[in-house]
Amino acid sequence: MTGQPFPKLILLLLAIGLFGTQAFAWQNTQGKLEHTRTLIKQNPDAAFLQIKRLLNEALDEQDRYTAAVCYEQIGEVYYYQAAYSQALDNYYKAEKLFRNGKHMAELANTLIKIGETYYYNRQYPVALDIFEESLQIYTALGNRRGIADAYGHIGQAYEKTKNYELATKYQNLALGELTHAGDRTGMAKIYENIGSIYEDKLQLDSALHYFTLALELNIKNNNQMAQIEIINNLGDVYRKTDRYPEALQYTRRAAQLAETLNEPYQLASAYRDLARTFGLMGQYVKLWKPTSTTNTCSKKISKANSN
Repeated sequence: MTGQPFPKLILLLLAIGLFGTQAFAWQNTQGKLEHTRTLIKQNPDAAFLQIKRLLNEALDEQDRYTAAVCYEQIGEVYYYQAAYSQALDNYYKAEKLFRNGKHMAELANTLIKIGETYYYNRQYPVALDIFEESLQIYTALGNRRGIADAYGHIGQAYEKTKNYELATKYQNLALGELTHAGDRTGMAKIYENIGSIYEDKLQLDSALHYFTLALELNIKNNNQMAQIEIINNLGDVYRKTDRYPEALQYTRRAAQLAETLNEPYQLASAYRDLARTFGLMGQYVKLWKPTSTTNTCSKKISKANSN
């Protein structure tokens, strides 16, 4: 009888040791997933291979949460290659696992990504419905940054359907949430969105004002990636107001930054805008380089999608 406590103690120690090992392994996997997320835009091929390996391990171990994160990241790889069908296929696999596991914050975030994919595929009513579902989840969670993110995306969807009143309403709702949270990165994005609404309405002085606010915040935050599109937007506004030297200055700056950061889509966009500006200035001889570079970018993207 006196020897019975020892086996129980040994079993308890073994259980603690096993739990600790599992917890360490899970933390290690999450660390790897954080690393792959940073790779997605820098080196998508390497990211894809590493995520697939982690996905296979998660499926073997029936780790549904990690599998969901892997599917979401694979979707992101395809999304940045504009392979929207493959992106949606993987996003929906992640969505199902997060929903079944009741991981609501992750579900809401994945719904935003699904909505973005439909948005960039110009399926704006579908995107709007999904953004609104994400908003409902974030509201139930009391997640203010998530609420702001959903508001901003809903506003963008309304802008694309030319419902500028609702577009402005939701961008201002987003700005209120982000100002309260002191989220300067989020505020910069909303300023950009508001600037885009004014640009669509051809209220170009107001567009310049909000694009400038967005750029200033992103410079303070050292967010170079976000600066590219805003700088290019400023070039667009100057071109539309017939201020071609200023337009060229900003568009060239956007192209240089896109090339430095290896952003082929933004680089192609900047060169198309350069071509438009040179054309408006009657300098057609200068159209060759921008157009040929745009075509080179498109070929690289197509090649990446076919692999």
